[in-house]
Amino acid sequence: FEAAFAEGDFWEKAPDEWRAGVENILGQLKAVLAGRGLKEIIPLGEKFDPAIHTAAGSAKEEGAEEGIIIKIVRKGYAIGGKLIRSPKVIVSE
Repeated sequence: FEAAFAEGDFWEKAPDEWRAGVENILGQLKAVLAGRGLKEIIPLGEKFDPAIHTAAGSAKEEGAEEGIIIKIVRKGYAIGGKLIRSPKVIVSE
């Protein structure tokens, strides 16, 4: 679902009713998964930790301390406190 949202041109050209339906389904899916203990890991602004995060690269960002996550390439997920997919991130140089 989120990949569809990321396709800017396609998403903007899709009929409003279709977009609203997809957004509604995604909301319901997230609610069901959260109710079962799934938690999204979105570590933007956090210190990079190789035990939790997967580095996809690094970049310079003005004002950012070295080793801070400045972009999320792919969300991570945990369930019951256990990491099931690490977030893929870009780290500041």
